[in-house]
Amino acid sequence: MRSKPENHKPLCFSLELAFRFWTHVKVGSEGCWGWIGMTHGRGGYGLIEDRGVRYLANRVAWLLKTRSDPGHLCVLHRCDNPPCVRPSHLFLGTFEDNMRDRIRKGRTVAVKGSEHFRAKLKESDIPAIRRMLANGISLRKIGERFGVHKETIRAVSVGITWSHIPHA
Repeated sequence: MRSKPENHKPLCFSLELAFRFWTHVKVGSEGCWGWIGMTHGRGGYGLIEDRGVRYLANRVAWLLKTRSDPGHLCVLHRCDNPPCVRPSHLFLGTFEDNMRDRIRKGRTVAVKGSEHFRAKLKESDIPAIRRMLANGISLRKIGERFGVHKETIRAVSVGITWSHIPHA
């Protein structure tokens, strides 16, 4: 889960929030401090609710450490362990910093083809699309046939997408 500016809800320190936060943390003498409360999806990022709003636990950890809301900045992990809320393992960065950190640490996996969550085409569609293109059928007509926008077909035609599928 990413903390992008449009998703930001201001965080305010309160003793009640601090108490609830620490009841969900497994503190160790070394290494990460694990979040044992509610988590977000498969990523394992901790979640905590305050006044009806859900926050990432690492953002609340930052608030409790610094007494300041991270605002539109992301709270990143030095340890690369999403459930970790140990303040010394956290640092602030922009969304772009977060993406660069992710790439540098090898956590960005390029998902191709129908495995991508937004894919509307299948691998088996690509040879047919290429044949239709070779036969001069318009991008719009091909898009209508496969239920996608003509720009999706254009991306296939110039190799922006689906380039991993070999040409017949």
